[in-house]
Amino acid sequence: MLYPQPEWPMTRSNFLLSPEQRADARAALIRLAGSSMGLEEAAIRALAAHRKAAVAVPIGDAISRFVRSRIADQCRARTVEWYEDRLARMFAGRPDVIIGRIGRTELRQWISESAATESTRAANARACRALWRWALAQDPQLVAEDITAGLRTTTLRNGDHLLIQYLLVDDCKRILDGAGNYRSAFALMLFAGLRPSEISGDGKPWLRWEHVQMKEKLIRVPAEIAKTRRARILEGLPPAVWRWLQPGAPAANIAPAHAEDLTRRAAGLLNPDKMSGKVSGSHPWPHDAMRHTFATYAVALLADSAQVALWMGHEGNPTMLHVHYRGLARKADAVRFWALKP
Repeated sequence: MLYPQPEWPMTRSNFLLSPEQRADARAALIRLAGSSMGLEEAAIRALAAHRKAAVAVPIGDAISRFVRSRIADQCRARTVEWYEDRLARMFAGRPDVIIGRIGRTELRQWISESAATESTRAANARACRALWRWALAQDPQLVAEDITAGLRTTTLRNGDHLLIQYLLVDDCKRILDGAGNYRSAFALMLFAGLRPSEISGDGKPWLRWEHVQMKEKLIRVPAEIAKTRRARILEGLPPAVWRWLQPGAPAANIAPAHAEDLTRRAAGLLNPDKMSGKVSGSHPWPHDAMRHTFATYAVALLADSAQVALWMGHEGNPTMLHVHYRGLARKADAVRFWALKP
């Protein structure tokens, strides 16, 4: 049987790499060390990813489509405006840059230059993270990978971990004892982890007593109230919350005032110096202090991050709770917290 002859001469020089090719191969192998992939497989994957992101969409157009998708998903008007404002500021002056060609180093630089304060830069990073995850989920994809993974999206940090600030047990009792007609709202924040905005937020219905079923010992957070726009049911909570609630008529609001007033009232009942952790003078009451308190003592008591994640509406993902809350409080303090009584 005759085989076709190659069109080029099969000499040894045809199989030799140039010095530049050898240097490139060595650099690639160093990058692949420990990954179990060879050069061929890495090249195949890289080409596949490149083809997925072949759609060249300018960042300005991507932002417009992303904002429209938020509206279609029935996000609240304030949320849509937040994304639109953040992303417009981030990419002002560069609307024609192709989103799929933006590199991680480049994006980090733009975020760094986008604002003077760390908190604003973190907020801009959160907006970019949402945009890139949306772009990655499109068909065809607008980007080949999520280059926002690992970007700093929070401000209160101690090294690589969130600086969680929670209330001491005696301070919780002090707040509850002085709460007056705010007591039920404070109890749901401390012993069920509800956000102030989920109890009496702006621009949406307030939590009512019909959502708290005392007999069945469960709490329903409707989708139109929840921050994530996903309904959740809290059941199996430690009994402390039921001891502190003062039920009213089913159609009555649980909170006597707006969410911002709930926070101001709680802060006014407590000396900020009593907070665990360091408190900034410009922020005497850390964000979601009562929710962080709930998570801290629930994880310490139960050692079950997955269950606490479900209560908090983290879609059953215990990773964040396990990393940031485990070991913050002693189990003995958690037992005291959940034993609080009127």
